[in-house]
Amino acid sequence: MDLPTSKPFSTAMSHSEKERWICIYPVYLNSRVTRARGRRVSIEQGVDNPKHTEICAILQNLGMQHIAENKVYCRERDPAETQNRWRIRVQLKNDDGSPCLPEFPTRQALLLHLGKTIPLLKTRHSGGDQWQHTKGKKWKKR
Repeated sequence: MDLPTSKPFSTAMSHSEKERWICIYPVYLNSRVTRARGRRVSIEQGVDNPKHTEICAILQNLGMQHIAENKVYCRERDPAETQNRWRIRVQLKNDDGSPCLPEFPTRQALLLHLGKTIPLLKTRHSGGDQWQHTKGKKWKKR
């Protein structure tokens, strides 16, 4: 996989250039992370430990142009952990400034859609439920 070469950002660049695409880190959608640590959606709209592959699969299904880059989020506790080492760049706008998809005019609209769609993926349901709720408030592993 060729790593994208980046140029310094300039407002004179067109929206189709990769430097103008928005960045999405999986931590933006992680319901286990506080807002101070980087979550960008509410806990109810977030997902339990989303993976970059799940985000890319949804973007692929939507037909949005995207690139996964091997980058670490600045507030990540363990930057050496490979699961947390991804950033997804997404083209949100066309060259004329109009949204690529009218249902996602903003970054927040796209994040909310990802938060709704990730729990519906087959990869989230294939393992089955390995946790069960018992008496009280404790969770026990089967």
